[in-house]
Amino acid sequence: IYQCVLDDFKNAKFIGIITFNISPSTNSQLLKSLQEACLKGTNAVVITNIPKRFPSYYGHQYALAARNMIDSYMRQLNPQNYGMRLSPYFSFHNHAKIVMTDNIVYWGSSNYSDESSRNFECGTISTNKELIGFLKDSLFPEVQSKSVPYFKYNFAITVTRIQDGSIHPAVAAIAPGNPATLIPTKVAELTAIGPGVICEMVMMSINW
Repeated sequence: IYQCVLDDFKNAKFIGIITFNISPSTNSQLLKSLQEACLKGTNAVVITNIPKRFPSYYGHQYALAARNMIDSYMRQLNPQNYGMRLSPYFSFHNHAKIVMTDNIVYWGSSNYSDESSRNFECGTISTNKELIGFLKDSLFPEVQSKSVPYFKYNFAITVTRIQDGSIHPAVAAIAPGNPATLIPTKVAELTAIGPGVICEMVMMSINW
C-alpha cells in the first residue's frame, strides 16, 4: 500500500517509521529494505509499540510470551545490523502508522510489517513538502521525546534478567568511573556498580 515510499528509500536522506508493530520474521522484506537503505548511508528512525508487553501479567505464560516478543524486537531492531544508522524507539501508547522519507509520506491503517500486506488497509500518500517537513522536524521529535530509546530499554532488560537469575555474569575487576552518570555497556560493568545504583537506573529507564 506504500510501495512508492519504499521505492524512495534509495533516494532518501531520512526515513521515518511509526508503527504499532513490526514483523517478527527474520526474513521480513520490509526490514530488509530498511536495512539496505541504512547500510547505504540513510539515517532512519523507527518508533514502535511491542505487542504482548504489559506492565503486569496474570500468568507465567503471558509473561513468557511478552519476553519472547521483546527479545524478537531487540534482535530485529539492533542498530548494529543497520550500520548504526537506525535509531529505534519504543512507545507503549502508540497506535499510529506513518512511513515516510524526506520526499514522500504514507499515513493510514497499515503497520510496517509484512503481515499487514495480507489485510485490507487504507491510507494516504503525499509529497507535500510542508507536511513532510512538519512530520520530520516536529512530529517525530515529539513522539521520540515520549518514547524509550533502544539502548536504554535494552539496558533495563539486561538488569532485570540479572536480578531474576537469567544471566549469571562474572564480577568486574574495575567499576566504571562514574556509574551515576554513565550508562554501562557491558554486563560485567553492571555487576560492579552495586544494586542501589542499578535499581535507580532501572527506575529511570522504566519511568523515561
